[in-house]
Amino acid sequence: MAKQTTKKQTANKTTRKTNSKKKEDEKKRSIIPLLLLIILLLLGVIAYTYRDKLQVMFRSGITYLNNQDKTEKNQNKSDKKHSDNDNPLQKAISKLENKTTTTTTTIRKAISTTTVRQHSTTTTTVKKFVPVTTTTTTVRPKPKATTTTSTTTTTTTTTVRKEEPTTTTTVRTANASKPVVKTRTSKVYFTRVTMDDSYIVAANREVHYIDSPLTETINVLLQGTNIAEDKKYIVTNIPDNTRLLSARIANNIAYLDFSGEFEENFYGRDSTMYQLQQIVYTATEFDGVDAVQILINGKKQDYLGGEGILIGEPLRRQDFSSR
Repeated sequence: MAKQTTKKQTANKTTRKTNSKKKEDEKKRSIIPLLLLIILLLLGVIAYTYRDKLQVMFRSGITYLNNQDKTEKNQNKSDKKHSDNDNPLQKAISKLENKTTTTTTTIRKAISTTTVRQHSTTTTTVKKFVPVTTTTTTVRPKPKATTTTSTTTTTTTTTVRKEEPTTTTTVRTANASKPVVKTRTSKVYFTRVTMDDSYIVAANREVHYIDSPLTETINVLLQGTNIAEDKKYIVTNIPDNTRLLSARIANNIAYLDFSGEFEENFYGRDSTMYQLQQIVYTATEFDGVDAVQILINGKKQDYLGGEGILIGEPLRRQDFSSR
């Protein structure tokens, strides 16, 4: 009997221990989801607080990867060209193609730059007059017994008009005048993103233009950043595929008309403000431009973006000084 009671006691102890361990394990298991929930809430708060910066950094990362892909593709193309050039047959074919292209280009230039129009005008206006010849002969014979007077008068009048041709040749040479392409260095503005803050930075670009440097400078701005700037976390907040439809200056205000893609900035208020700041700072670098009026598809709008940033009036640099 004593042995049975001891066995029962030991069995009860073991069951208690196992039960207590199960309870502890259940408590731990119940705590883990709670901790995960707390961590997720904290991450959500952080993401909401720094949503604009995170979005811009994410966008810059995507732009950097796209640029890397482009460089790799260009490098592969150049490698293919080098490999093709190593083949002697390919070299001979490429030389023939280059000669044909050069000859065609030379002929086209000669045709386009030399156009001769010849206009011949023949005018016959020379008149020569032979003088009038008048001959008068009077014969008076010697007097005889019978006096007879004979008078013979011969009058010859000759008028000759001879017209000799006079040729006047006018040669007009019309050269196909090409427009003169000018070059200037313009400042365009982008956004630099750091963990603590974001701010506008200037970058120099070489701009080629004919008669409107402002138009071509804004077009260069719309092309975005280069690889070196991407590595420094310099990004553009202007939406992709945005096009400049027209640009003009009147009363020191630049009227810039953009396509509908200009409204497709979905990265928050800060990103939209930097988008406008990039445009205004770039345009006001030109003499005679003090403000910028934003137009979209030829129309003036009161607000831009979901948070309603005012663009119904011309924007100046001072409007962004509080940033």
